[in-house]
Amino acid sequence: MIIALHALGPTAEDVAETLDNGGWRGIPGDAGACPIANYLTEAVPDTRGAAVSASGATVFHHDGRATETVMPIGPAAFITRFDDGEFPYLVDHSEPE
Repeated sequence: MIIALHALGPTAEDVAETLDNGGWRGIPGDAGACPIANYLTEAVPDTRGAAVSASGATVFHHDGRATETVMPIGPAAFITRFDDGEFPYLVDHSEPE
């Protein structure tokens, strides 16, 4: 998981660009629906979901395990800024299922 987080980029802008290029969107202020949480759900094998904050990330595995790690600087900065309204083009405006 930490490799996947570092792969997003070293700055908030880099992270936003990587997420945009990959098509990951999310909801500001929702730890389980942040673009980074959605990215981790796809990028980390055997994952059924993820929750993120500026301080850390947790992925939830299909077998019931949860793995946690500290959030790297670039993704942490992105989360803070995304939750504060920056990067509006990464907001998921689709209707809930």
